Amino acid sequence: MEVIFINLKMIRALKTKKGRDEQNLFIMENEKFVLEIPSNINIVTYVCSEAWQGRERLTGAPVIVVSEKRFQSLSDTVTPQGIMAVCEKQSYNLEDMQAGSPLILICECLSDPGNIGTLIRTAAAAGAAGVIFSAGSGDVYNSKVIRASAGSLFRIPVTESADLQEVIPILKQKGNKQLH
Repeated sequence: MEVIFINLKMIRALKTKKGRDEQNLFIMENEKFVLEIPSNINIVTYVCSEAWQGRERLTGAPVIVVSEKRFQSLSDTVTPQGIMAVCEKQSYNLEDMQAGSPLILICECLSDPGNIGTLIRTAAAAGAAGVIFSAGSGDVYNSKVIRASAGSLFRIPVTESADLQEVIPILKQKGNKQLH
């Protein structure tokens, strides 16, 4: 496992797609989501406010404690809950999705973060094997997408920036005959 050194400036950069892409990291906020991060997600560090510190035992990564004001500057929510985790992005391919259910959701050029998160959540609830977003779609690691997915982003394989002209014939060949 690679050791990643992180500072508050790097965390602040994760509020942008460019920062997330460059560092291959994202921020998970919301106390419930942070405390229920699945074991397959690599947590690089936790950041908590002084007021939140000590509420729950955080394991598996270092903890950075900051003032309330500093935490608010790092947070992407209007009313932060005082805890966040910096995590590594997940990477999936078609083979990861084809091992499970024959249902795969393919989305083309979606941009609204709320809709993207809702579709991920719906696909997970329907038992889909994965979700594929075309090139030109929004960032699945956007904080609004993560919140709208209600944690489902971490329970189902999701692929971004796929070339659907390549993906669809591969899926058809593998037995997903319902694709048109």
